[in-house]
Amino acid sequence: WRSDDRGENWRFVTKGLKNLNVAAIAIAPSDSNIVYAATGEGVYVSRDAGALWSLANDLHQQIKFQRPQSYRPITISAKDPAKVCVATSSGKVFCSADTGQHWQALGKGQQEVLTVILFDQESTKIFAGGSAGFQIYDVVAKKWSAVNIELKDLTDLWVSKTKSHHLFAAANEELWY
Repeated sequence: WRSDDRGENWRFVTKGLKNLNVAAIAIAPSDSNIVYAATGEGVYVSRDAGALWSLANDLHQQIKFQRPQSYRPITISAKDPAKVCVATSSGKVFCSADTGQHWQALGKGQQEVLTVILFDQESTKIFAGGSAGFQIYDVVAKKWSAVNIELKDLTDLWVSKTKSHHLFAAANEELWY
């Protein structure tokens, strides 16, 4: 569904979207025409704000999503709408620099199903969380690090838009800062 008037009216935007079991959507911060949808079949991409969708490469069905495990499984670079990373329902993380045509698995060290994933403002780190806690992937070093053991069962995660070193997390039925 899409609304162009702050929710007063809605219309279907499913042309080309063959799997309507959508776990999540994400809009590119730098180009609102680029929209990604995480489905049970894989990642769909729209380059025209949802008017037409096409299935990205699913790496032989390795890239797929389901609720509730895939809460916010897509993150898009703040500067480059083609640069996207996804946390799949199998717990693997893949990144693409070309809107999902080619994917690269992100290193070893992360094994759990991730609930939420997002880039920092500079797109040099990827923050991820789920049942085993909070993790950071360093894009330059190509390495995962587990952080703060107390953040088990992480259900949501946000980076402040004005202060990119400030993170907020919901975990253990608490809000963390």
